[in-house]
Amino acid sequence: MTNSPDVTTPGRNPAKSVEQNGVVNILPVAPAKVNADPGRLMTILRHSTNLLCKTWQADGTIKPYDNAKHFTVTTEEVAGIEGLSHLLAKLEHDPHACVIRGAYVGEQAAIEIDREHRAGFGRRILDLFADAPRHWVLIEVDNFVPQSADPVLEPVKAIDEYIVASLPGAFHGVDYHWQLSNSAGSAKNAGKLKAHVWFWLAKPYSSTQLHAWATAHSIDTDKSVFNPVQIHYTAAPVFDGAANPVPVRSGFVVGLTGYAVELAIDDTPITAPVKPTTRQRLADLQTTDPVARMLNEKGMIKSLSRDGEQLNIVCPRESEHSAESGGESSTVYRLPHTKGIARGNFICLHDHCKGVSQALFKDALGYVDEELLTEFEAIAGSIGDAPAQIADDQGNTVELDALRVQTVEGFCSKPLPTWIIKGVLPKAELGVIFGASGSGKSFLLLDLAAAIARGIPWRDLKTKQGRVVIVAAEGASGFRKRLKAYCHQHQLAQADLNIGIVDAAPDLTEEAVALVLAKSISHQGADLVIIDTLAQTMPGGNENSGEDVGLVLKHCKGISRALKGAMVILIHHTGKDSSKGARGWSGLKAAAEVEIEVMRNNESRAMVVGKVKDGPDGAEFGFKLHTVTIGFDEDGEEITSCIIEHTAGGATLSRTPKGCKNTLALDTALEIIPIEGSIASEELFKKIVEQVPFDGRPDENGKKPRDRRREKAMLAVDALIESGFLRRVEGGIALPLAPNAP
Repeated sequence: MTNSPDVTTPGRNPAKSVEQNGVVNILPVAPAKVNADPGRLMTILRHSTNLLCKTWQADGTIKPYDNAKHFTVTTEEVAGIEGLSHLLAKLEHDPHACVIRGAYVGEQAAIEIDREHRAGFGRRILDLFADAPRHWVLIEVDNFVPQSADPVLEPVKAIDEYIVASLPGAFHGVDYHWQLSNSAGSAKNAGKLKAHVWFWLAKPYSSTQLHAWATAHSIDTDKSVFNPVQIHYTAAPVFDGAANPVPVRSGFVVGLTGYAVELAIDDTPITAPVKPTTRQRLADLQTTDPVARMLNEKGMIKSLSRDGEQLNIVCPRESEHSAESGGESSTVYRLPHTKGIARGNFICLHDHCKGVSQALFKDALGYVDEELLTEFEAIAGSIGDAPAQIADDQGNTVELDALRVQTVEGFCSKPLPTWIIKGVLPKAELGVIFGASGSGKSFLLLDLAAAIARGIPWRDLKTKQGRVVIVAAEGASGFRKRLKAYCHQHQLAQADLNIGIVDAAPDLTEEAVALVLAKSISHQGADLVIIDTLAQTMPGGNENSGEDVGLVLKHCKGISRALKGAMVILIHHTGKDSSKGARGWSGLKAAAEVEIEVMRNNESRAMVVGKVKDGPDGAEFGFKLHTVTIGFDEDGEEITSCIIEHTAGGATLSRTPKGCKNTLALDTALEIIPIEGSIASEELFKKIVEQVPFDGRPDENGKKPRDRRREKAMLAVDALIESGFLRRVEGGIALPLAPNAP
């Protein structure tokens, strides 16, 4: 299959050829108007503000598509494959638009069907879009690896190879419109064809028929595009300070055999199963989930979601809310075995319920798991030798060796925790070093890594020598200069520095990539693996998502185990509010066994140990960056980099907490907490409360305001401990440890 310039096919509009970067594309002219035909219609959704395309950012990350809920719905008729190509070429420049296969039921029907309907807008739900037969079809190519063509530089050749290898003969040699997907060209997808290929079907087929056909014939494509409301992304990505790696992103190919695909699908009507009514589904829940049954018995269910996966409910903790609850779905109970989770889950959007455990929701509801209690009671009748293994509530075997009761002597006979750098880096699975851009964290990590690789003390602290591997995923050229500067300053031959470098940015959200990285490192071994940075090793991932970050953490722990206990350290950034710690998902800190923050105030910098397994936290180590010359360029000008210069007495950083409440709490703590002692938590809360006036007078309706001063004082103290301004000790609350404390 080839591109032929200036082709005119009988029954089609003339087309013109355009050459871009060596790729010839046939671009059809705008089609003439034809009589309306439902099979020729395209449903276009637009959002007023949200981007329906990915954004390539200057720091190398790819921001995902925005979530959009309410769309304006329009319909356009296309005249054959050339008309389809013409419309898609226009939509490519509309970042707020997308296409779906379904036919909109109309405004009046939407008012009656959708309880969240807004005038002039439609939500992308199945009830609002009929499964209409269409002549046009999108085949989405996700991970095809062409054998003889570069998928970015030679996209048409790569697509032709896919068509021949993966699609039935009816698709061979016909016209098609192609567009590389938004993630094409990223390092993560090197060698893979990521494309949308649009065809014209001689006979229109519904989404249900196409899905059944693709399943029956094992077609290598993402079958979700055959859902009537599945978004077909049509816009090119936005490049915000990043270079576009794709020379030509879309085009039209005139085939050798015709313009339409003569696809033969069984005409037997495929009827969807009759959906049970909401009342029937709620009745079914009475016998399948005891929590749902209790919610129903107490009249706390507002409605059942249309997908049948969650209940919109009154929050069991509503009495704790400080304001009225929001809309219909402000609190939901997600039913068991939905969203990939076996147990039911309460989710409340009210601020007062953020971070509240599932147990507290159930306690507020008054729910008691009688079946579980019966199982515990049954144990009382079988006291004796415990079995070697038992089964959990999902039928999985659980070994009991790790849970056996041990004697004091047996427990204490196990070896004590060991250190890589005593008091700073424990021998553990996972650590995090984070700081703002320009804080010097990459220079610091090299200083730590080199001390470990050389087996020399770091700041007079004992170091256990070991091999270090650094994944230089961000700024490899800069890291090369830092290595040269370190060796130059310490008069060390580069061959004598036992550090391995991975000059790449592996996608650690992908299990296969993490396995390859582990195997690569295992050839030479490692005691410490440093990944610089987390953001660069999860391209397109969401740093605020526990699902995305959790995948990286799981794979990092897997790498640790593959390397027989090597520690993995992630280098990360702070967010916009540096007082809140590392950027993104809060579970990152909980997962790490050591967390170190690198801070800067002008030329003063410090490394602060915020959390360390089996050791004291709060220790500070000051440092500065010292510039050294490592060579000269072709113009005779100096090439420089920096090395760490340790400073005595810790850092001279002026840190203040974020927010007036936290500042007031810290000022109070500094006044009453002794330098070498602590104060009871309740006493500190009481003193903070005394600093805040409270007007207990009732309002015009006679309602007295709730005194939340103690609650706010507790939150402020928690924030100060989280940020390292205070620390929790056995006696209550204490000041941070002195700089360089052991």
